[in-house]
Amino acid sequence: MANEAVKLNQGGITAPGRPISFTISDNFTVEKGTLMKLSGAYTCAAAIGTGEAFAGITNTEKVAGDGSTTIGVDTMGVFDILAGGTINNGAIVCMSGANQIRACIAADLLTGAAVGKALEAATAGTTIAVAVGFS
Repeated sequence: MANEAVKLNQGGITAPGRPISFTISDNFTVEKGTLMKLSGAYTCAAAIGTGEAFAGITNTEKVAGDGSTTIGVDTMGVFDILAGGTINNGAIVCMSGANQIRACIAADLLTGAAVGKALEAATAGTTIAVAVGFS
């Protein structure tokens, strides 16, 4: 995958990140910094669509066939994330394809799709700081 989120070191917000251990298929390869969706009870997979229920951002790499069926996912912190469209400063953002975000619409808030709050404005294809878990 490409355009993984990058965790920023901005004070106490990013540490410890409120990590959660999720179940993941041993068949998946997932890069550190991948936006993940909920795919079952305490189970996640890489997000590839729009408006999917947000689980968090991986804090480790997972290699297919390595025998591991768990992965650490940060649910809070400040991350640089690629914008998939125009986003206003302070907007609540949701996933918009693989490792991309967009401004949420009202329906997204009912499905658990909110990633966090944009800390700066963006146009499509730019990377912005997002307070993940703060929406």
